[in-house]
Amino acid sequence: MRRAFLGVMASVVSLTCATAAWACPDCPVGRAARQQALGDGLATRLLIALLPFAFVGLASFWAERIGRR
Repeated sequence: MRRAFLGVMASVVSLTCATAAWACPDCPVGRAARQQALGDGLATRLLIALLPFAFVGLASFWAERIGRR
């Protein structure tokens, strides 16, 4: 149990290290990427990304209620 916990914690720590992501926080390429990702159409892109999850959730909720009295 302890070995599994330490393995999970090591994985979490290694995934949260931001050395590569912070290599160039204010370079022209980073600014252009942020502008493109957070610019116009952000709400549309988020809706398109989240819509399948909402559909599956609603379908699962409906299927779970079938047969209940």
